[in-house]
Amino acid sequence: MPHIELSTAIRADADSVWREIGAFDRVGDWHPLIEKVESAGRRRIAYDKNGIRQVETLQQSDRRRRRYRYTIDESPMPIRNYTAELSVDDNHDGTSTVRWSSDFEVADRECADTVATVERFFKAGFSSLKGRHG
Repeated sequence: MPHIELSTAIRADADSVWREIGAFDRVGDWHPLIEKVESAGRRRIAYDKNGIRQVETLQQSDRRRRRYRYTIDESPMPIRNYTAELSVDDNHDGTSTVRWSSDFEVADRECADTVATVERFFKAGFSSLKGRHG
């Protein structure tokens, strides 16, 4: 079962970053690979620039600790049992650290490619956040 955990420092305080990324249904506002998001309750359907859709469900959200956990229910990727967590930690110096992790099973022999795809997605989000915060 692959486990991916990446983090990046952001030049903005944790509360500001959380206000930007903490709304589960607003990932399209800050992630450059998401074209649009449809949401209903705890479920979001995210579409990429090519119209490919992915259905995700918010499992847990903790505003005080600035983190949420979600699952992927439907995806064109060959995955199953995908769980991820996105969080923002306060560095106590006016900066923050965004962490994104996931655990999943790969349904076919494309494990390395699938892991690379998830890592690229996380890194694209981090790059966008860094660009937005100088």
